[in-house]
Amino acid sequence: MISKKKVKAGNAVDEYAYVPEGLKKFCVSIDSVRLYEKNPRRNDIAVEDLARLIKANMFRKPIVVDQHGIIRAGNTAYKAARKLNMRMIPVAQSDFTDEGAAVEYVISDNKAGERSEWDLDVLKELMVTHNLADAEHRPNTGLTQVEVNRLFDIKEQAEQTLKHAIEVAVTCESEDVARTVYDRLTAEGYKCRVLTL
Repeated sequence: MISKKKVKAGNAVDEYAYVPEGLKKFCVSIDSVRLYEKNPRRNDIAVEDLARLIKANMFRKPIVVDQHGIIRAGNTAYKAARKLNMRMIPVAQSDFTDEGAAVEYVISDNKAGERSEWDLDVLKELMVTHNLADAEHRPNTGLTQVEVNRLFDIKEQAEQTLKHAIEVAVTCESEDVARTVYDRLTAEGYKCRVLTL
């Protein structure tokens, strides 16, 4: 069972920094939960972005932990919270019958997001209606400028970027890491190629 014990507020950050009022009742000390060390999803590349989004939009959903305080969904959010020096984080405890059931949930939670895709017309409408494509608000959506340009068919910046192309080589320790880096960079609009040595 996870302890709901509060921690003393320090000088660095208010103990409930980045947690909206409605989620405070679900908060526990960040030190009372721990990462699932065998998480099959490599997420370090996303931590800085998620920390920036939490800072802008607050922590909006709890991390899922098992009855032993091991994170089963939300490893990236936990790492982002650590980066922000958060002391209290919202947590939902879900008891699993055994480790196999917990691992099944971990894999299914990570897999579920891969099967969805954007409805670009609705996304564009939302961005316009709520004025989210401008320089002030766009970063808080998590979309890159290249993605917004693509969404609105803005070619000027893309063409300007091509005029000043620079090639960068990245060496990765495994095919999985290479795939993660490749997917991330292509999602941000970079032209990438994979070379095997």
